[in-house]
Amino acid sequence: GDQRSIISEEWSHPMEKCVDAAPLIVQRQSSILIVIGSHSGLVVCMEEKEGEGFATLKWFSRLSHRVETAAVRVGEEKTAVCG
Repeated sequence: GDQRSIISEEWSHPMEKCVDAAPLIVQRQSSILIVIGSHSGLVVCMEEKEGEGFATLKWFSRLSHRVETAAVRVGEEKTAVCG
C-alpha cells in the first residue's frame, strides 16, 4: 500500500541564525523538553505540555560560539552539553 506521512508545523521559536544541530528531546511525565542550538550561539529549551499544542520557553543560554551538534543530556541532572 501507499503510505504517506504528513509533516506539519505546530509551533516555532526564533533562533536568529540557521540550525544545523538535531534537537535533544526529553520525555517527561506530562511534557516534552526540546533543547536546540543555532549558529548564533543561542541554545533554548522549549517545553510542550501534554495536550496543549504549543511550547513555552523554559530557559536559554548564549554561547560564545555557534552550535553545530546536538545537545547531550548528562545523566538525570538538569544539564545539557552541546558544541
